[in-house]
Amino acid sequence: MSENELILKIERLRRELNALVLEMGTMAQAVLKKSMELDEVLNQYNRLTKRRNERVRHVFVGKFPLGKVFATPGVMEATTEADRISALTRHIGGDWGEVDEFDKRSNDQALADGFRILSAYTSADGVKFWIITEHDRSVTTLLLPEEY
Repeated sequence: MSENELILKIERLRRELNALVLEMGTMAQAVLKKSMELDEVLNQYNRLTKRRNERVRHVFVGKFPLGKVFATPGVMEATTEADRISALTRHIGGDWGEVDEFDKRSNDQALADGFRILSAYTSADGVKFWIITEHDRSVTTLLLPEEY
């Protein structure tokens, strides 16, 4: 289960647990069972995020700073870490991916003039996604086109 799926499940179980407590009180068997179910999902989430936080962070050096890098839930679900790292490496190196010639020239000009940079890539599984670095180079976001 992905991190986002776990978060949604945690939120749902919390709502269900609160409703049960209001209906039955804290000592009911159903409340205890729901609480244990929530604990297990919280433990899954903690194990997942601990593994993620223990991974080596990547350092990207290229033609411009990326700033803080964010990825939307959709792109995290639809692409692999290898897809995202490959695309970020290409993006910061000035390989704008699958944008048209006008956008390639616009990105090249944006390097000099400090405008937003947009690249487009396709994952190994055929999922199209974008990378946008803001004009001030403070933030870079990976996202699916439909999340724009």
